[in-house]
Amino acid sequence: MSEKIIVTVNEGKIKGIKGSSKYSGAEFYSFFGVPYGQPPVSNFRFEDPVKVKPWKTTYDATREKPGCTQFSLKEYQMTGDEDCLFNNIHTPKLPSKNEPLKPVIVNIHPGGFLFGTPNGDHYGSTEFVMHHDTVYVTISYRIHIFGFLNLGLKKCSGNQGLKDLILSLEWIRDNIHSFSGDPDNVTVLGSSSGAAAVHFLMLSSSAKGLFHKAILMGSYALIPLVPSRDSNEIYAFKIAQRLGFEGKVSDKKQLLSFLKKQDAQLLTSHQRSLISEFQNDLVVAYPIGIFSPTVDYGIIFPQSPEKLLESMMRIPIMVGFCEKESVMAFTRGDVLRNTEANFKTSFCQNHWGWGGHMSDENIKLINKQVESFYVQGQPIEQAPLLTKIDILDDVVLSDLYDTLVNIIATELPSSAFVYKFSFDGEIISMKTAVLHTMPEYLKGAFHACDFSYWNCFSPPRDKPTQGMVDIMTKLFTSFARTGNPNYESLPVEWKPSTPDKPCYLDINETITLVNGKLNNERSEFWDGIKKQFKNN
Repeated sequence: MSEKIIVTVNEGKIKGIKGSSKYSGAEFYSFFGVPYGQPPVSNFRFEDPVKVKPWKTTYDATREKPGCTQFSLKEYQMTGDEDCLFNNIHTPKLPSKNEPLKPVIVNIHPGGFLFGTPNGDHYGSTEFVMHHDTVYVTISYRIHIFGFLNLGLKKCSGNQGLKDLILSLEWIRDNIHSFSGDPDNVTVLGSSSGAAAVHFLMLSSSAKGLFHKAILMGSYALIPLVPSRDSNEIYAFKIAQRLGFEGKVSDKKQLLSFLKKQDAQLLTSHQRSLISEFQNDLVVAYPIGIFSPTVDYGIIFPQSPEKLLESMMRIPIMVGFCEKESVMAFTRGDVLRNTEANFKTSFCQNHWGWGGHMSDENIKLINKQVESFYVQGQPIEQAPLLTKIDILDDVVLSDLYDTLVNIIATELPSSAFVYKFSFDGEIISMKTAVLHTMPEYLKGAFHACDFSYWNCFSPPRDKPTQGMVDIMTKLFTSFARTGNPNYESLPVEWKPSTPDKPCYLDINETITLVNGKLNNERSEFWDGIKKQFKNN
C-alpha cells in the first residue's frame, strides 16, 4: 500500500491509503485508527466515553494503532494503549455521484473481554471481504478492567466497553457515507465474546437504530458461561490491595481515585494473576474474565438481560456454532471433574435465572438425569472426552433458541438463519493454538474456526480451504446486503429457522440443510430439564 487518500468526516480530514489485494489485485482503501472518542485516560479512566473533538489538521490514518492495554496471548507480553477508542475502516470504493452506497459490516473483536484488537495481525484481515463490494469496519474498545469495572458510582457504573461500542456505532452512522457506506444498512458481526457483545447491544435500548442486522458466531448474551453480575468491586478491591490500597471495599470513591492513579500495565498484570486464581476455583476453563458486562441499572442494562428479552431488537440474525465448540474448555484439565459443583456454580447460577432458587437436591437430580442420558448411568467423570465435549456444547446451546432465535423468528418469520460449522480444514487458528494439548484423534471444527474462514489470516494453500473462505464471505456479505444469506451458487437453499420448523445449514465440504435444532435430540433433553426444574 502506498498512495495517500484524503476523506472528510464531521470532525475533519483523514488521510488513508490506497492498496490492492495480494490475492486478486482488486483495489481498496483503508483508514486506520480513526478516533470516535476522546482518550479515556488519566482522570477519565473507567468513565463513560466522550465523543471525539474535531481536529484542525489532517488526521493521519495510514498506520494501525494498538488496541486496549492487555496481556496478549499471541505475543505473550503486555501490549496496547489506553487511548484505544478508534475504528479501522476499509472500503472498495470512495464516494462518487453515480456510485450507490454499500452495505456496512462492523466487526466487534473476540477475546473473552480480556484481549484482542481490531487490527490485521489479530482479527482484522479485510482483503477477502473487499471482493464483495462491502464496507468493513473493525472497532477498538475498552476491555477487562478498563472496559467493565463497575463500582456502582456515576463515574464508574460499568459496561464502559459496551458504551464505547455504541459511541463507535453512532460515529459510523454519522460518517460512514464518507466511505461509500450506507448508514441505513449496517450489520454488526461478532465471534465469541464479540458475539455476546452483539447480543448485549441488541438488548440495550441505547443501541436501537444503530444497526439493522446481526451475525453471532459461537456465543450469545445469555450463554451460561458469560458471567453477569450486579458489580465486580470485590475484584477491583483485591487488585488495589496488591498495589498498596489501605482502605475498605466499601470506600468506593477512594478506591476509584486510587485505581485511576495506577499504571495501566500494572493493573493489567495484577488482574491477570487474580484471574488465574479465580479460574483455579472454576470447573469451567474457558478464558472467562472477572470484568465483563454487568447489570448497571443505567443506560445499558436497567435490569438483568433476561428481563430485557421482551424489548430486544427485532432484526434479521445469522447465528452459528462450530461442531465441537467446547474443546478449548478442556485444554487446562477436565472441566467436568466435579459435575454437581459444575451444574450448581457454573451453569445453574448463571443460567435460566435459576441462581439461588436451585436446591442441592434438584442439582443432584439433574446430575443423575445427565448421567443416565449421556453415559448410561455411569459417573460423568468417567465419560469419554468426546461425550464430555457434547455435554458442555449442549449446555452452551441450551438457551439459544429461547433467548434469541425463536424470539426473532416469531416476529420476523424469514429472518433467523442458523448454521453449524463442521469443516475441518487448513485455516484453524484457534484450533492450532490448543491442539497440542489435545488427543490426536480429536478432529472437527473447534471454537472460532468459523470466524477464521471469515477473517482469513493468510492465503489458503489448497482448494477446499479457498472454497470455504469464498463460501463464508459470500454467505455473510449476502446477508449483510439483503438480510438473506443465500447466493446464486450456494448448492442448497438455506431456509430460515422458525419455532415450528427449526432448521440449520451444516457447513462442511458438502453443504446440507438439516431439519431440527442444533444437536436436536440432545437439545430436546435439555428442554425437558428446563421445564422440569426451572424455578424449582
